[in-house]
Amino acid sequence: MITKILSFFRTLVVFFFITPFFKRVRTRSPKLYSFLAMRFSLHKFSGMPLTLLLVALTGNLLMMLDVYQDILNSKEFISIDNTLATFLFKIRVDSLALFFYLITQLGNPLEVVVCLVLISVLLVVKKKSYAIWGLLTAIAGSSLTIQLGKHLFKINRPMQFSYYHMGSFSFPSGHATIAVAFYGLVFYLLIRSAKK
Repeated sequence: MITKILSFFRTLVVFFFITPFFKRVRTRSPKLYSFLAMRFSLHKFSGMPLTLLLVALTGNLLMMLDVYQDILNSKEFISIDNTLATFLFKIRVDSLALFFYLITQLGNPLEVVVCLVLISVLLVVKKKSYAIWGLLTAIAGSSLTIQLGKHLFKINRPMQFSYYHMGSFSFPSGHATIAVAFYGLVFYLLIRSAKK
């Protein structure tokens, strides 16, 4: 089955690359032609598999955004959201809310940078400085995801129920995203370095 699919893609790729358009691209822009040819390579993951994966992910994202608008603006969703927020507000205990507020502060940029510096020093001492790049990538990637998500979804915070006020959109949660990405990778590094 898989060999039939691969042979079908090979035939399709060969067909595209013998068209007059691609022949012109090959003579006028050899670098562009080489880049396109690599996108259709079946011998590396960075070729056809990655290209198909990115096309599928992009298509799914576009479909989700269309469905997302319908769901968010529906009366049922707004009713469920308000009911749940009201219920959680009524059962709030100030001491517990303060505790979770303090836990949330571990996702603040200042705390994350302080932890990053301390962990980086420890990694340099342990001669594992290569892991610093992973931590920086986790922070940069999650920060980019947060900013894109907030501007894409634009979900307002329920100000009448909030324990503390913030001016940005509520989704995706910056504190939660940073915490999972950064501290998750830190725990992974600790597990990898553990002897038992």
